[in-house]
Parts: sequence; structure tokens; C-alpha cells
Amino acid sequence: MKKTRILIALVLCVVAVFALASCGGGKGNYSLTKVDLSLEDACAKVTEAGCTPVVVNVYDEKNEDGAVLSVGEFTGKADNGFVTVCVNDLSIKDKVLAQPLAPRMLTKDSYEKAIFAKISSDESLKKTFEALYTLKDADAASEREVEVMHRSYPITKTEDIYVLDTGVSAKEIDTIAGYIADNTDYTAEDMFNDYVAVGIVPTPAQALSAEVLSVDNCELEEVEGGVKVTLYNGEGQTIVVPAEIDGKAVVSVGDGAIPQSSLHALTTVSGLEVIEAEACSNAYGLLNVTLSDSILELGKDAFENVLFTETNGDFVTFAGEVLLSYNGSDAEVTVPDGIRFVGAESFMENETLTKITLPEGVQSIGAAAFKLCENITEYNIPSTTLKVCDEAFYRIRHITTLNIPDSVVEIGNYAFYEANDVVEFSLGQNVRKIGDNAFEYLHLVTALDIPASVEYLGNGAFLKCKEVATVTGGDGLTFVGTEAFGEVKWFVELTEDYNYLADGILVKCNLNEPEIVVPAEVKCISGAFNAKKKMQKVVINDGCTAITKNSFTDCAKLTDVTIPASVTYIDDSAFDKNNPLLTFHVEAGSAAEQYVKDNHLKYDNNI
Repeated sequence: MKKTRILIALVLCVVAVFALASCGGGKGNYSLTKVDLSLEDACAKVTEAGCTPVVVNVYDEKNEDGAVLSVGEFTGKADNGFVTVCVNDLSIKDKVLAQPLAPRMLTKDSYEKAIFAKISSDESLKKTFEALYTLKDADAASEREVEVMHRSYPITKTEDIYVLDTGVSAKEIDTIAGYIADNTDYTAEDMFNDYVAVGIVPTPAQALSAEVLSVDNCELEEVEGGVKVTLYNGEGQTIVVPAEIDGKAVVSVGDGAIPQSSLHALTTVSGLEVIEAEACSNAYGLLNVTLSDSILELGKDAFENVLFTETNGDFVTFAGEVLLSYNGSDAEVTVPDGIRFVGAESFMENETLTKITLPEGVQSIGAAAFKLCENITEYNIPSTTLKVCDEAFYRIRHITTLNIPDSVVEIGNYAFYEANDVVEFSLGQNVRKIGDNAFEYLHLVTALDIPASVEYLGNGAFLKCKEVATVTGGDGLTFVGTEAFGEVKWFVELTEDYNYLADGILVKCNLNEPEIVVPAEVKCISGAFNAKKKMQKVVINDGCTAITKNSFTDCAKLTDVTIPASVTYIDDSAFDKNNPLLTFHVEAGSAAEQYVKDNHLKYDNNI
């Protein structure tokens, strides 16, 4: 294809001529020479040079489909470098023209002359349109209001636009579109021009104005494994989330972190794990999204208000890879090939569904995706799935087998809560984290084998799996939450003074003495001293790192607690904070000292 040949040739030229092995320097445009090369070879050349090719499709009706618009370094600020090849893509216009003729945003002049003037004589219709469209008047706003407006809507600081209420229903959109088409001179071409004017559809220059997130344009929060982007405060319409910012791995993009509705293209680099709820919920005109192969979860409504969704039968998708919703009524449903992310709540409470087939390639099964689909009896988890998110299969009561594939690294809270009929159960060999109550109420399972890969086992993970008589494995565990095995036959029958799950994970203590010195080998206290009525004093060993929920609650006589600096995690409900007799002995500067300060508890540094 002409487009592909030009694209790959230009990538090669940029690499060969300008020696982008270092990928440094400033922005620029370059003269080009056509070279015929396969796409694979061109990408290999770029990879060898230490760069990541990023393709940005833009629209310019003056050029034919496939015309090259510009080539240059993506940015001089990116540590690992980005090369961008901009290729004209007339399909963007096709997407706009395929939308219902109810523009999300349009210029004041266009609205008042082409639409409102035609309806002003109909008082009822006039009120309807006035209720649905709001004028955003930049001239009348204060400087601060203009700044807020500019961040919320893709407009210049002096341009007035009319904005369609984001809560408008699909039925209302169809009504608006029908009236505009039948009673005004406003056309789909006019809507396209309005979208370009207000910024929903990018011009080539806007598409080239790309920005990589950095300490200069972001607010960051340190989290486990790296940093989370909590707010992007730049104005780039094409942005990249890099693998690192300031030498720290970028692991998530936070709730509402990218508020700009002017965002057109988003690229994420491998390493990012989570894009949280409503992260880009205002990005009406988001057209081009590249989601890395490391992403475990897309939060609910991460791309809530995008205009350019696709309809594939009964499926509504975004960017060809994100399943937003299923609107059909079939009992047996096969999700289309190419879907990588099954969206949060996409099938929730579908009582008709009895069989769901997910394609290979699915990377994440979103939060509550199949929650309360209580009539499902057949399902699958593809061998490509990395995470089954919170409540994904909540109360799927009639499945009989539950085998987690080796690809899965994380299982969310309540992911398979009340899977009552499961008889055959196994965990994949690469699961690292199992969330709170993930497998609660597996009534019929009789044995558990926990792979060495599992590091974290949440509160109540196997609570009320009453028939489990044997638990094996768990050699990699560093944290086991409270009641992870509550009411489990194996747990109930533990009779030693101190009972462990694998090395150093204390899950049960059968002693009830006035003074307890926790054994030296304990690394994690998992609710083991709850309801010890006689206990007055406890000394936690140096080497222990975690104290979980309810580990020392309901201990009415407990007055004296020693916690060493080795303890770096204390659950907020680990101790009865309403006990006025409690005094803690902690080391200055330790996590324990911070815990007692935060909770206004009595303490000293006599340890």
C-alpha cells in the first residue's frame, strides 16, 4: 500500500540520515528520500537506534489519502526518544460524518445562524435546545474562569462555543439530529468544520504539537513500584505517557488526571499498569490511542465521553480494542476478535447471558464486567489475560470449573465472590496478587495449592471455603490478610501454639497468655492475636514487616505493645484504637511511630 511504503520509508530515513541512536536534540522537519523497505525491517532499524516509532494520523483535505505531512523528532525532552511519522488519514473525516447530526460542540456563529435561527419561532423546540446547549462565553468570563473553561473545553481563550450537555441521552441525540437534518441547512460537512474550529478534530499542526509527560507538566504521587500521574497540567493535544519520569517508573494514570477535552492522541509506553476511572473522561475528540501491553486495568469511564466510538453489531467499542458495552439480548455471546480490554460493567446484571466467549488477545477483564450475570454457566479466561479486575465475575454462581491461566498476574477484590458451584479450581503459576475476598464462598473446593509466584493474599481471600481440608504451597508469600482462610476446615483444625502458612506467615495463634513474645521467624502477623482476652503485653519481633487487619483487636486487657522499625505496614484496623489503656513502644522515625501519631495513640520511643 502506498501509505505503508511511505510511512516505513520515512521512518528509515529519519533513523539513517540523522543518526537517532541518541534520540536527542530539538524539534525539526527534514528533507526525505524514498526507500523501499518492509515494515518489520523499518521498525527494527528504529528499535536498534533506541527509539520508539509513534504513528499519528491527522486530517488535511488538501492532501490525498496517504500523503505525508511532516516528519520530525517527537520531542527533544523524551529520555528514550520518539519518532513521529504523520500520515494523512481521511478516515477521520469519515468518522465525523458518520456521527448523528447533533454536534457536541459548535461555534456560536454556526449555532445561532444555522440552527437556532431556524427554531426560534417554535417556543417549545427553542426551550428544548436552550436546555440542551449551553453557551460558553469566553469574553464575559473572568481570567480565572477563562483558564478553567480553556482546560474543560477545546477552545481558544477568545472563542465562544455552544456545548451539548454531556448527560444528554442517545434518544435525545437522535431527536436533535433528526430535527436538524429535516428543518435546517446545517449539514454533516458543517459539523465537521465546527469540530475542526473548536478543536475536537485536530489540524496537522495540532497533531504535531506533541508532549511527553514530565515533572514540568505533571503532578505526581509516589506509589508502590514508582509514581502515579495525578494531574497533567500542560496543553498538549497529543501526549505520551513515558515509561519513567524523573528516573521513576510510571505505573498509573490517576482518576481524572488528564482533564483536557482537547486531547486527540494518547500513547502509553510499556510499564504503565493502570489507567484509573475517568482518567480521560472529558476527551470528547480522542481519536488515536495506543495502549501498551503492560496495562492491567482500564478504570470505569476512563474514556467516558469519547465521540468516535465504533458499533460492531451489539458491541460498542473504542479505538478498536476497548469494549465499552454490549447492547444485545443473546444468551450466548462471542466477543469480537481484536478486543484487548473488556470494559468495566460492560455486561453487568445481564440476566439473559448463559455463555460468554472471550477472544485470545484479551488483556484485562474490567471491574464488574460480568457482575451479577447470575445465569452464566459457560465462560473462559483467555490465555493472554493479565488481570481479572475487582468484582469481574461477582456472583457467577453456576460455573463448575475455575482455572486461572498462567498469564494472569493479578486477581482483584471479590473477583469470583460466591462462585458457589465451582468444583475444579486451580491458580496459574504467575499470579502475584490475590485481592480481598477474591474467592470467598467456594463451598465445594476441597484443596488449595498456592503457587510460589503469589506474594500477596488479601483479607478474606478464601473466607468460608469451608470444605478445603488441605492448603499447600505459598512459598513466595510476604503478606496474608486477616481471615484469608476464615472458617476453612484446614484453618479451623490448626492446633499448634503458632501456625504458619509457608515461611514466616503467622496465620493462627492458639495461645492466650498475659504476655506474648512473637517468635523470631514471623514476617507477617495475619490476624493471629484477635480476641485474646488475657493478653496484656505483646512484643513483636525484629524482622516482622507487616501487621494485618484485626490482628490485635478485641483484646480488652492489652495495654503494652512493642513494635520494631522492621514493621513497615500496619493496617489501620490492626489495633483497637478506642482502647484508652494502650501504650506503644516504637522507634523514632519508624512506620510504627507514624501510625500511632496518625491515630493519636499514646506512645514512647523506649524500645
